[in-house]
This record gives sequence, C-alpha cells and structure tokens, in this order.
Amino acid sequence: MKRIHPLFIVAAFLAAPSASAHHSAAMFDQESTVALEGVVTRFDWANPHVYLFMEARDASGAMVEWQFEADSTAIMTRDGWAPTTLEAGDPVSIRAHPGRDAGRFHAQLVSLVTEDGQLFIRRSSARNAAANTPATSIEGVWDALRSVA
Repeated sequence: MKRIHPLFIVAAFLAAPSASAHHSAAMFDQESTVALEGVVTRFDWANPHVYLFMEARDASGAMVEWQFEADSTAIMTRDGWAPTTLEAGDPVSIRAHPGRDAGRFHAQLVSLVTEDGQLFIRRSSARNAAANTPATSIEGVWDALRSVA
C-alpha cells in the first residue's frame, strides 16, 4: 500500500478554504429585478467581487443602505468600470436582482446609470445575450463563451 506524502496533505488543507470560498448566485432571485435610486455611500474596488453601497428609501420611506455585489475587478474593467467610476455622494439609479433573504438589503448588480446618463452594466456578455447580438470584435480581453438559450 502506498503512503500519501505529508506535503500533499498540507497542500490539500491549504487549498480547501479557497475552493469552497466562492459562492454561486443562488442567494439572489434571478427572476426578480428591483429598481432603486439613491446616493453612493461606498465603492469597494476589490476581488473577488466589487461591492457598491447605496443609501436609498425603503417601502416605508426610511433611508436604508443597500449592498450590491458585482463581478471581479478584471470583468468589471472589461465592461468599462474603473476604481474611479463612482465616489461617495454620487447619485445613481440601479437595477439589481434582490437577495432571497428579505431581511437584508443585498442584491446582485445588473446595471447602473449615473447622474449624467452613463450606463454601466455588470457584464457586457449579458447585454449581448439580451440583445441577441454576438460580439463582433476579437480585440481585448475575452470573456468565457456562453450559450444563449
């Protein structure tokens, strides 16, 4: 019987947390979309996900802080975002898939419009799929190929 090398065991334990750390979008209701207007309170440009925080009114009219999850900085950069895209105090309009936990103001960002009318979408591949328009350029950084159902 072969023995497992101790370094293999150590490597497996070190890799395990990172392998299980990433989550799916299952926590968001992909069938629903909320539209909100408010003011950016924080824009965290970091991996594994960019986060945007916005103050907006809830159904009762009270001010609450929403947390919006986006993609990684690499994907966001391909879609025209930058660390300087937003600053605290910027008024924005957002469309997002709400979290399944109704007790949290947490959602997956779909699109954002700035006060001057600039449109930012979380994934340009989603825009192409929605328009049923394939990308026509091979220039730049590629996104994974996806089938459009």
